[in-house]
Amino acid sequence: MKRILRLITGLQFLCLLTLFVIPAAEAQQYDILSTLYAGGTNNLAAATTNSTAAKVIGLAKYDQVAIDIKFKLVGSGTSDVVFKLDEGLDNSNWVANKRTIAVTANGTGTVYFCTNYTVDTTGYLRLNVVENPNASAITNLQIRAYVKPRRNG
Repeated sequence: MKRILRLITGLQFLCLLTLFVIPAAEAQQYDILSTLYAGGTNNLAAATTNSTAAKVIGLAKYDQVAIDIKFKLVGSGTSDVVFKLDEGLDNSNWVANKRTIAVTANGTGTVYFCTNYTVDTTGYLRLNVVENPNASAITNLQIRAYVKPRRNG
């Protein structure tokens, strides 16, 4: 009987030990990987299509990427501002405008848009084109990329 009590006590101790020593499983959080635009004024003129030399987003270690965009116009306008992203495997060869994000402007009111993509085998993304059909320039443009580690290592 004493052996059974010691065994039960030992198992209880091990259970308590695992609660304090082994950390609980936590959901993985997105971390900022890259800032493509960091604000500023009059980032994109009115009624233009700009090719851009924004930073490349390296995705080899990640399953998903979240892109958030924030901006406002210097005047009126409610047309979609379109952001086109190139996709590549090796940071040298690109498929142009593979992914498109359209965000509706709200005049001088700040708009915020966030989306995420499953990237599978895509190695890199880069912002290629921003199209602003509005009669007002875009200002305070901020574009950031967030990633979280692969779940399987």
